[in-house]
Amino acid sequence: MIRALLFLPFLSLIGGCNPNRESVTIGEPASRALRTTELADDANQRLKTLDSQTPLTTISLFTKYQKRSVSQWNSGWTRRIDFTGVSWSHRQAGTAITPRHLVFAGHYPLKVGTSLTFHDRSGMVVGRKIEKLVSFRNRKEGLRADVAVALLDRPLPPSIKTYRLLPPREDYSHTLPGCPVLVTEQNRRVFIHQIRGCSGRVISFQKHPNFPDRLYKNLIKGDSGHPSFLLVGGEPVLIETHTGGGGGSGPFYSSPALFKAVTEAVAKLDPTYQVKTIPLDPTLAPAPPQKAKPAPPRPIRVQQVPTSPPFPSPSNKTPGAPREPRVRRVPAVKKEAE
Repeated sequence: MIRALLFLPFLSLIGGCNPNRESVTIGEPASRALRTTELADDANQRLKTLDSQTPLTTISLFTKYQKRSVSQWNSGWTRRIDFTGVSWSHRQAGTAITPRHLVFAGHYPLKVGTSLTFHDRSGMVVGRKIEKLVSFRNRKEGLRADVAVALLDRPLPPSIKTYRLLPPREDYSHTLPGCPVLVTEQNRRVFIHQIRGCSGRVISFQKHPNFPDRLYKNLIKGDSGHPSFLLVGGEPVLIETHTGGGGGSGPFYSSPALFKAVTEAVAKLDPTYQVKTIPLDPTLAPAPPQKAKPAPPRPIRVQQVPTSPPFPSPSNKTPGAPREPRVRRVPAVKKEAE
């Protein structure tokens, strides 16, 4: 009994780390729906605010990680962003898009029946098991992509974040390049890259020129499936899970075709839940005008001076010159035989 009473204060301290009481946003939330042309400036400003409060030095998410026990989140800048919705217990990271649905890399998912764990903001363990799985990788019908959607045996509690997506639209290819993104990997670390390009269902990243080398990583084997986030109004929004190495590339979840396929898979596995999106201004940004291609240089024609024949001919006579007399050929007279 005495031991139980002594243990109660410890529990109260853990329970006191309620994620609802801790601000996990970077600055004030956006007061209105942002335009897609404002996403880069907003994300850069959030990171600038974060750097002024907590230097962007430490990249590890945990100072102490235990798969099935209490873990300790890092107290640096990474703690200001909510990464509780990612299961870090396996190299195949799963990212929650609803309380029961996770997304993985299609070529690197966990199998049905696998137990995995999440950790809330206080470091407490939340365990679940994969009940079903839908892969887009080797489909014979429907969209093919490097994505797998898994169904958990039970919903996640509110202490574990579920990530929203950007709404599907057609102007991301010319508004997202240049935006900073948070890129995670298998060693439970986070880096800051820059969106290089967004074409169709694929998005790619590169080194951000305004951040030091320690905040960039060439992704390698084993990083597949780990998520990348774009800060929108201070909220981490899921945009990709890794397929390619280097700066990183993978399926762009807000491309209209892939977004539709993911929402259909979610409804098929459990229609009780739906994928949620971050509100954006509905006005589409016009594509920048294409630069006119310079006309190829016109070939310079070299005028050739005609050479005069030894005898003038009708084709090269000077206009107005007197006509030359015609020369008759006199036929040879055959000599009669003597």
